Amino acid sequence: MANSADAVSTQTIVYISEKHGSDENGDGSEGKPFRTPLQNKWEILSKNQSKKFKTRYEEEKRNEKAKAEREEKERPQREKNFEEARKVIITEDTSLPKAKAHKIKALQNQQGERVKVFGSC
Repeated sequence: MANSADAVSTQTIVYISEKHGSDENGDGSEGKPFRTPLQNKWEILSKNQSKKFKTRYEEEKRNEKAKAEREEKERPQREKNFEEARKVIITEDTSLPKAKAHKIKALQNQQGERVKVFGSC
């Protein structure tokens, strides 16, 4: 019986709070708990915590798999769209007057004219 009491007294208590915890700034104390038990690798989890994190992990894996499948399915359409976009050539309309280059600070006097803007103030 004394051995189990000694074992309990030597264990370190680490606090976890999903609402108020932080894996970045937490240190596992009651005042600064971790957000997830994964931050502290040697913590004993309750059944509820273990089940909750296992469920979340499995959900994340399913979501990652679904995302990978969706991306693979959409890849041919994205490649087709990319090829279509590469065929587009933008040219200046020669029927309009030529645009004059101005800096942004000089645009106030150029209202109503066709301009090409360069630089900042």
